[in-house]
Amino acid sequence: MTYTAPIPLELGDEVRCPHCRQWHPLVAPHSEGTSYTIHMLYWECAKGMYFAGSRGTVSRHPTRRTTPAA
Repeated sequence: MTYTAPIPLELGDEVRCPHCRQWHPLVAPHSEGTSYTIHMLYWECAKGMYFAGSRGTVSRHPTRRTTPAA
């Protein structure tokens, strides 16, 4: 097992779901609202939609980046 430093969350990163153990991409469903709600990131699983954190913060779940952050 290799350890990697936590990365700040960005749109498109993937989070390992604690419910189904699969990787899911992060989405930002809010296009309007306060700056806080616009930066909220979620992932969708068959069991529901879950909050991952806000952009720039670190998730408590394993996270990976499949593309370079913009």
